[in-house]
Amino acid sequence: KGDILAKYIMNASIETYGQIVANREIFQSKIKSKNEIHCKKGRVLGGEIMAAKGIYVGEAGSKGNAKTLLIAGIDFQLQNKLKINDENIKKLKDALKKLKPVHKKLSNMRNYLKADQKEKLTELEFKISETEYGIKSLEAESKEIRKEIYSNKKARIVIYDLVYPGVVLRVFDSQYIVENALAGPVVAEIDPITGEIALSSDLNEEKE
Repeated sequence: KGDILAKYIMNASIETYGQIVANREIFQSKIKSKNEIHCKKGRVLGGEIMAAKGIYVGEAGSKGNAKTLLIAGIDFQLQNKLKINDENIKKLKDALKKLKPVHKKLSNMRNYLKADQKEKLTELEFKISETEYGIKSLEAESKEIRKEIYSNKKARIVIYDLVYPGVVLRVFDSQYIVENALAGPVVAEIDPITGEIALSSDLNEEKE
């Protein structure tokens, strides 16, 4: 869960809550950080790197068009939690759809039910109440997670020297595919007006 410092990161799969710093190269790796990823004096060649707080690299991609994906503003841990919540909410809602018709049928016959049937009705009512509470709790939790996810929208990608064609830059929910080589510094961040990725050479207010 802590920070990672290395000279090279090659053919690796890493998930960490801390910051990742590679001095020379990140090669064909899949890396996810809840913090920042730095390879300022090196290059990222191939693979996929994702950082919630921002990405700072010297070069991205290669002449050979190695598929390179840089993603900033996405918190992998929160995304995973949200996905699990959504799946569990769906399961609970599906269960509720099956419980309610049975409950309605028994409720309409309440005055004519035998003791064991009344017990079943009580159990159904408890189960429905429990399921509805579970849905509300998960939905409330997901709402808070979405707020936290949104807080990373100001993250950015900074490439100091060169971006090769074919590199994919993704910030929050917007994506930009580099078609022609771009000399650095290249800063990719969300335009607050359009909501799309905007590229600039403005290094002001860079988060270290």
